[in-house]
Order: sequence, then structure tokens, then C-alpha cells
Amino acid sequence: MSIAIPRFVCLSVSFLLLTSSAMAQHDPAGITGGVAQALIATAIGIVIALVALFAFNFFSRRIDTLMDELESFANGWLADLRIERDGTAS
Repeated sequence: MSIAIPRFVCLSVSFLLLTSSAMAQHDPAGITGGVAQALIATAIGIVIALVALFAFNFFSRRIDTLMDELESFANGWLADLRIERDGTAS
């Protein structure tokens, strides 16, 4: 059973390795692995956020358009009812 390690843990381990007194024992390529994982996770997060933003804006505009159409229809229908009831437009 493997345990998922959050990306920020990998980055903090990398920084701990950079600041440790035993820096000479660690390979810099191993340290950059945590930084690379953090950068990849950040890029994926930005892509997901952009997709969500575009979807939100699309559906918000669609709802606004539908509400405007519904309001126009309702106003016209109510005007027709007033004309039928009163015999005049108000």
C-alpha cells in the first residue's frame, strides 16, 4: 500500500536538504526532483483553474442570456394579459 505524499512535502524536503549541514552528502539532482514536482503540480493547478474559470464564465453568460429572454417573454405575456383584461395597454 503506497501513501500519497503532498507535493509541498517534496518541496520542503528539498529545501531541508539544501540547508542541512550534510549538504555535501546529497546529490543536487535529487534536490531538484522535489522542485520539479512542485512546478509540475503548480502548472497542472493553473491549467485546471483556467478551465474552471472559462467554464464558469461561459455558463454565467448563458444563464444571463436565458434570464433576459425569459424576462422579455414574461413582460410581453403580462402586457398581453393586461390588454385583454383592460382593453388598453398600460
